[in-house]
Amino acid sequence: MKKTLFLAAITAAALFFSSCRKSEEVNQENNPAGVSGKAEAAEAAAACQPGYYNLALDPSNGNSLIYKITGSPSAGPVLVVPVIGSMGDNIVRVGGVPVLKMSGLAVDPASGTAWGVTNGGNFPNQLIKFAIGDPNVASAAAIAPGCITNLNLSDIERDPATGRYYAINSSTTVAGNNRIVIINVGGFPSVTCLANTVPLGINLRGLTFDCNGRLFVMRMTGPNGRVYNVNTGTGLLGASCVYSGVISPGGVGAPEMGFHFDCGCINKFITGDFNNTLLTDGGAACFYPGAYASLPFSIRPTVDFAKP
Repeated sequence: MKKTLFLAAITAAALFFSSCRKSEEVNQENNPAGVSGKAEAAEAAAACQPGYYNLALDPSNGNSLIYKITGSPSAGPVLVVPVIGSMGDNIVRVGGVPVLKMSGLAVDPASGTAWGVTNGGNFPNQLIKFAIGDPNVASAAAIAPGCITNLNLSDIERDPATGRYYAINSSTTVAGNNRIVIINVGGFPSVTCLANTVPLGINLRGLTFDCNGRLFVMRMTGPNGRVYNVNTGTGLLGASCVYSGVISPGGVGAPEMGFHFDCGCINKFITGDFNNTLLTDGGAACFYPGAYASLPFSIRPTVDFAKP
């Protein structure tokens, strides 16, 4: 009787360990790293990274350069990859000639068409058009100023809901020129002015749309910034609050910068500056509260970001 009980116990133990081993083998086959389900889920969530286009300028010669950025300071690693065109580099060119000092970039995701604006350089006050995958082959067309007496366009941004293109026209001296405008990209490009101007002294430096189709603009105040909600029908600046961290260390006046909102992964604002190549992400308490993070010297001298 004791022998029978002993043999039964041995058999049960063998079956138990055999079952555990098979379970472990199945688990290792599906998860060779031996990561738990919770860790796998956390890793998958962390793997979601913002992706966006970057317009940068070469400080040595003013060439306009196109990059694709993946990641942000809080959702790294950050990878900056040049968009190489048919001529072997990432320079925006019209008829083989580099476009100097582009000031804004937007992309139509349906067609892959990129639209840029300039306010100086060798193609002043022009609308630049190219396939986002080949910045080496672009066209340029003069923009009719409409109500603006002195075009000084920057940071063109596409409204994902309507397909309209908004831009900033900056002025420090003429009140009627300091405003947000619509750029008509079809046919002969032109400016349509919204009803409201922006008071002189408010230096606007970046436009972006959130996931709900709200337009935001960044006002630069030296190294820091303030985020405003903008009425897309009237151009009127609405509620505002301070961005959660420094954008341009050592910046004075209204330094150039890029402004983006990520809808896919982090639901935060992303900024990049020209002078210090500082990449940040963060929030604005009255819109999207969010922890601030920064990564210095991680991008090229930036003047604009564009949604992919």
